[in-house]
Amino acid sequence: MLRYLAFAVATFFGAALCVSNTQSGANASEISRLRKELQKLRADLEKIDKQIHDLKQFNAGETTGSAGMQLHRGYSSAPVPDQIKQLEEKKKWIEGRIEALEDDSRKQRIEPGQLR
Repeated sequence: MLRYLAFAVATFFGAALCVSNTQSGANASEISRLRKELQKLRADLEKIDKQIHDLKQFNAGETTGSAGMQLHRGYSSAPVPDQIKQLEEKKKWIEGRIEALEDDSRKQRIEPGQLR
């Protein structure tokens, strides 16, 4: 009976370790995916912050050379305040997306440090 009990305990813990390893493998790929997406969103956020800053300087009369120009599209015909408003809306959307991803990762028990 003692042998059977020892075998049952060893089998149970072995199975538990296999499940744990499978979950950590899945978490590793999920962590990697989340990290890449967060890095891209944070880079986009920095770019938008710089564009907003440049447009505000341009609107205040300070010229930086590229404030009224979107390099990938040429000059924008939209008024500067409208461009700023559009960028601020996009910034809010990105911040909301970052927050949603961080909330999802917490629900999956992924530590914030693992996403950096």
